[in-house]
Amino acid sequence: MPRSSKCFSTRTATCWTFLALAVLLSLTTACDDASLDVNEDELPEEATRFTSEAKPIGNGTAQLFVDMADDDTPKAIGIRLTADAFSGLPSPEEAPTGSGHTLSFPDAAPVPPYDHFDVHYMPAGHHPEVYETPHFDLHAYIITREERDAMTPDTAPIMEREPDAQYLPNDYAYLDDSAIPHMGGHWVDTTSPEFNSDSFTHTYIYGFNDAEMAFVEPMITYDFLQNLDEPVRIETKLPPKVQHTGYYPGAYEIKVDADTGDRIITMENLVYMEAE
Repeated sequence: MPRSSKCFSTRTATCWTFLALAVLLSLTTACDDASLDVNEDELPEEATRFTSEAKPIGNGTAQLFVDMADDDTPKAIGIRLTADAFSGLPSPEEAPTGSGHTLSFPDAAPVPPYDHFDVHYMPAGHHPEVYETPHFDLHAYIITREERDAMTPDTAPIMEREPDAQYLPNDYAYLDDSAIPHMGGHWVDTTSPEFNSDSFTHTYIYGFNDAEMAFVEPMITYDFLQNLDEPVRIETKLPPKVQHTGYYPGAYEIKVDADTGDRIITMENLVYMEAE
């Protein structure tokens, strides 16, 4: 996809730089301990749920889970935000660059190509204007924490390098000035409602660094999660080829646990793809 395909207005990248400071702080909260938990009502057939340690967010917690089939094939990767996580969240004044935690994949349930997961709440959103509303960034990182640490403002041109078209899904383009230290560059779906005269509620982003995929990311607004009644399932767009062998989400689902009020975001329909 040529650079001329950019279709989004630019603004100073200063806010991205400040966001990177908060992201770097969240990396220090990662924990490698994991526990086993099973919820039979939510599991796919013949699957076991493995969970990470829950981390505080708002007045509640965020927890990573992996549903594994009996043959050790991953069926889903998800985040559970407890119902009370939506109260006690920081204001834009208290956390202008957001707040969050890094979650480790359970030792007993690794899912290649992913290394770790970030849950980040943005009380004022971030650049560009279409995303300047309170929302959650949910990054499944392919790269390591050390590789993220090496991304600095000085390496922005490396983060912005265009991957070969075969490694990008149809309709995806680079989001101007989105090379964020400790994250990478952000490629967005230009057919998403927020770029076509509608409001942003949820979207799916691919991140790259040095023209290699660094993360996949569902991004969902606070209001959408808070007011959700019925499950919403969106099919993702997969690239023709990948640079890292592993499982890539063919869909993501957002739903409410009817018993607890927890919000559950699941990346599912995992497609195994060999690196080419």
